[in-house]
Amino acid sequence: MDYVALTPTELTLWKEKAAPTIRKVTNLLLRGGAIGFLEMERNLYIGSEEDGNISRDRRRVNPVLFKSIMNKSGVLLTPDEYRNLRTAYSDEGGFLVDDFIALVCPLKSLGDREAGILRNMCGDIISAVIPTIALADLMHTLEEALLPGDVAACEATPFFASTMTELKMIFTPLRYPKAFVPPQDVMNAFAAILLNSPEAGEPLLKCLATVRLPPAPPSPPPSEMPFFFTGTRTAPWQKRGYEYYTDRDNRDEWIRGREEAPPRPMYQRHLPGYQGHLPTYKSKFGRSFHPIEESVPELSRPKEEQGPVAADRYGPAVELKGSWLTRHNFKLA
Repeated sequence: MDYVALTPTELTLWKEKAAPTIRKVTNLLLRGGAIGFLEMERNLYIGSEEDGNISRDRRRVNPVLFKSIMNKSGVLLTPDEYRNLRTAYSDEGGFLVDDFIALVCPLKSLGDREAGILRNMCGDIISAVIPTIALADLMHTLEEALLPGDVAACEATPFFASTMTELKMIFTPLRYPKAFVPPQDVMNAFAAILLNSPEAGEPLLKCLATVRLPPAPPSPPPSEMPFFFTGTRTAPWQKRGYEYYTDRDNRDEWIRGREEAPPRPMYQRHLPGYQGHLPTYKSKFGRSFHPIEESVPELSRPKEEQGPVAADRYGPAVELKGSWLTRHNFKLA
């Protein structure tokens, strides 16, 4: 279904029609654990950056790309459900990413008390000048809170240990290469953990109520930064992109294998008159180029003596009769 300009009343009706689909998407994302929603959100943001021509003021993605990202995240919807989502949360530029993520995020499904505890935990970060937390500080603070030294005194230690294992899988340098984590990811991760284990969430809430995550330290002012570089340069130089004029990118040929050029023009240049190719290695070209020699024992067998051929082996004999027309044609030949 293509985009159709809707009135505010029609848009409200379509959003009410898409509400069951939103709940279904939230439940399917929670099945993937805390990392399920964060991976989907990350893929949508990457897709909105790739479709930069349609994302000038708000994040948007192509509806076809949105469907592929949903399938990759384990969210399989019917065509009618996709149509409801596209109609309710799209404009003339594409599918609105931020509006959709604000509805399916785990934090929205939590109660007011649980969401308030998570917001208080990240309150210092949200009010900071740079609303991020260092990855190392985050993991250190959470390990001290969830894995105390007196393990026997806490009854929920196995649940805390599994929670910490899941958090270590989420907050890794591979997912956050700049070593800074936004507070929204931390709150959504804990919200997904609480929604997936409602019976064991109360001890975790009591523990998180005493945690205050520190914000990232502010960067030094420009006046304190040295004008000239100090020390030796250790980073490798980047090769210029215009040194090699190739029409394909071979940076990942160590994965795919190298695409070899066909040898025909090269051998034609040095061996005039030769129209084939010269295979040399059996590992490269398969069989050797002397298949006759491989089957020499069969070719050197003596032929079996055949008996005399019967006169009627190929059918009854045909009597050739001449006529004036055949005589005329043979004269012309």
